[in-house]
Amino acid sequence: MEVLSNNEYASWLADIKAKIQKARLKVILAANKELILFYYDLGQDISSKLKKAN
Repeated sequence: MEVLSNNEYASWLADIKAKIQKARLKVILAANKELILFYYDLGQDISSKLKKAN
């Protein structure tokens, strides 16, 4: 097992934190994309129902 110096450990920890932040951002962007698509589809459904009702 390799022992890391304080600087190596700090660098390794910073890399892990950056990877976690990047993954979180990807999740947020994916969720926002899905919500936008959902609301667009919902708007299309509402518009279609209103056109048929008139």
